[in-house]
Amino acid sequence: METDQASGRSRKRAYFGWGAMGCAGFLSLVAVLAIIGVIVAPPETEVEPEPTSTPRPAATPRPTVIPESREPQRPVPNIPEETKQVAIATIKGYPATLDAGISQSGKDVILTLEVRTGTDREQARELGDNFVRMVKSFSPDSSPRRSIGTGIYRYEIEVYDSNNERLAFGLKPAGATHITW
Repeated sequence: METDQASGRSRKRAYFGWGAMGCAGFLSLVAVLAIIGVIVAPPETEVEPEPTSTPRPAATPRPTVIPESREPQRPVPNIPEETKQVAIATIKGYPATLDAGISQSGKDVILTLEVRTGTDREQARELGDNFVRMVKSFSPDSSPRRSIGTGIYRYEIEVYDSNNERLAFGLKPAGATHITW
C-alpha cells in the first residue's frame, strides 16, 4: 500500500505487469501463432544425402513447353449472306461510296470499298472504319462500342478510288481493338 501525500489516504497502486491475465493472454497469442505457422508452412520434404564418391552431373535445361488449350477450338461461324448484303447496302448509302464487297475465308474477313475519285485518304480510312463497324454490328462478331473492340474475325480492309488507286489499307486482328492503317 502507498499513502497519497496530498490527501493522507492510503491507496493501492496498480501494477500492469505479467500477472495471471497477462501471462495467459501471451500464451494464447503464442499458441495461435504456432497454429498459423503450421498451417501456412510448406510441407517438409526429405532430402536424400548426395553420395560423396560420384560427382553429380550438371543440370541440363529443359525446353519450355507451352501446353495447348484443353478447350477444343470451335469453328468460326460464317457471316450469313443476308448480313453481308445489309452491311454492303448500308455503306453504299454514303455519298463517297461507289461499290463494296465482303469475302470470308475462315476467320479472315476481307472488306473492299470503291470510292469516288477525289476522296482523300483520311475520308477513305473513315469509310473503312465504318464498314468494319457495320459488319461487326450485323454479324455474329461482338458489336463495336466507342472503339471497334476485339472479336472473333480478323478484318482486312482495302479502299480504292474509281481509278483503282489504293487510298487505304488496314488490318484489325481478332484480339485488337482498332484498325492499324
